[in-house]
Amino acid sequence: TDEAEGSFTPDRAGVYTLAVDVQAKDGTRVTAQTEVVVSDPFELTAVSAPSAALVGEEVPFAAVAEGDLDGARYNYVWSRNGSWAAGEWGSTVQSTGSMTDEAE
Repeated sequence: TDEAEGSFTPDRAGVYTLAVDVQAKDGTRVTAQTEVVVSDPFELTAVSAPSAALVGEEVPFAAVAEGDLDGARYNYVWSRNGSWAAGEWGSTVQSTGSMTDEAE
């Protein structure tokens, strides 16, 4: 093509290499490239929760995130002693069948 610019729309985060080949009328070809870092529209930086609780006491926890979270969905996951055995873990998806739009 004789277009002096191109574009693409990334569908996931990552480091993309962009390259352009330019060929002159006499057949001389030159290639240049650069990298672009594509990020998700938000960043999840931590989980906020109390450091201790009592048996039978509800333990609230929340995502600590920033960026474009409009329409974001959350799956809150818990596990006891790091176990993924039946009865030792649960999640929003496991208990309700879907993620939630609640930020905490």
